[in-house]
Amino acid sequence: MGVRGADVLVIGAGAVGRSLAFALAAADPAARVVLAGDLAGSGGASGAAGAMLGALGEVTDQGLRTGHGRLRTELAIEAAGCWPLWREQVRSRAGSAAPPHRRTTGTAPARSWS
Repeated sequence: MGVRGADVLVIGAGAVGRSLAFALAAADPAARVVLAGDLAGSGGASGAAGAMLGALGEVTDQGLRTGHGRLRTELAIEAAGCWPLWREQVRSRAGSAAPPHRRTTGTAPARSWS
């Protein structure tokens, strides 16, 4: 499907774009969601997004001294709590195409299963 006739166009095929397209399509299966971007990529965050998210994941004593810093930390903890359910929703839709679940620390090569 081209962009013409789409109900929603999601620009960016990284982790956020793919997640948004998935959530929109899951919320309304009749919606025509088009994902535009590097579909052959890993589906992970771009270098810029990864750097931004990495900085948001840092918790420091100085950062917790402000209301904004405390709110940011609370939101990060809440988001981390949502991750297991989100992962299972995506895995159940992907079925046999889902890669095996592994608990890892650090970095690992991303796989594409578009």
